[in-house]
Amino acid sequence: MSDFHLLIYLTTMDALPLKETMKPLLEAIKTRNTAMANEWARSDQWLTIEQLMLANSSAPSTSSSHAATADMSSSTVASAMEGPKWSCSYCTFENDGNKSTCEMCSLPKET
Repeated sequence: MSDFHLLIYLTTMDALPLKETMKPLLEAIKTRNTAMANEWARSDQWLTIEQLMLANSSAPSTSSSHAATADMSSSTVASAMEGPKWSCSYCTFENDGNKSTCEMCSLPKET
């Protein structure tokens, strides 16, 4: 599962008040505006999410946003090195290549 999927999940679950603050990020993605996306990444809302992820991780806590990004990037690289993945065509969850059904929605892998 990508960080973006997690962010959308958190937004739709109303776990955090994110719905209104997502508009600039979605516009940045839609228009491929990196500067706008980077500006959103410096927002209080994203910094709160990063702190929550750090508080719940086994990694040592740090107050630096850059360290949090580096930790997430290294875990993304590590998970990519685990082996081939496949994306569920129904829910888009990233599954391990050796699974024949989606771990999230339990629907079969399309071949």
